[in-house]
Amino acid sequence: LTLTHTGNIFCCSCGKKTKKSYSQGHCFVCMKKLASCDMCIMKPETCHYDQGTCREPQWGEENCMVDHFVYLSNTSSLKVGITRHTQIPTRWIDQGATQ
Repeated sequence: LTLTHTGNIFCCSCGKKTKKSYSQGHCFVCMKKLASCDMCIMKPETCHYDQGTCREPQWGEENCMVDHFVYLSNTSSLKVGITRHTQIPTRWIDQGATQ
């Protein structure tokens, strides 16, 4: 298997060529437009859906307004976190939790 970087970056949402990618592969326009690029995807406590300011209300319903769990994990030290119900146990594994 050989990978070759062509030097081109394309937006993973709209497919347009871009000089720089944002929020895991989006162009600047899509990053500013899409709710999936908002901080609430990484920090659920920052969600503003309930304030009526979500850029894509349907996306907010499907991703933010779902069950979340507060959890404890033991990696190199005790950690308290929050994750969506769909990310258990993936989130714990990603963090290298041993207990």
